[in-house]
Amino acid sequence: MNNENLTKTHIELYKNGSKWLETPYLNGQEHGTQTGFYPNGSIMSKVAYVNGRRHGTEIQFRMDGTKRWEAPYVKGKEHGTWIHYHEDGSKEEKVVWKNGEFVTSKRF
Repeated sequence: MNNENLTKTHIELYKNGSKWLETPYLNGQEHGTQTGFYPNGSIMSKVAYVNGRRHGTEIQFRMDGTKRWEAPYVKGKEHGTWIHYHEDGSKEEKVVWKNGEFVTSKRF
């Protein structure tokens, strides 16, 4: 396999032809920020990858652009404080993870 196939941006489409998912690859693995889209073109998600594993903060958005949640990952495992948001932007829930293991949660 040549380097052209290993390092690229892969794009997946909805049936209507609009972009659904855009994923960067480096050396054949997800690497960089994967962006998901709603059918109307607004951003649905941003997920950070390093060497094929989630590493960094995943952010999910509602169709109106407000945050649904933020979720940190380290080397493919949930690690840190996830925050879920109400539609008005206020915090709904905090969930703490350590090395992929649930620690605690709190609803607001």
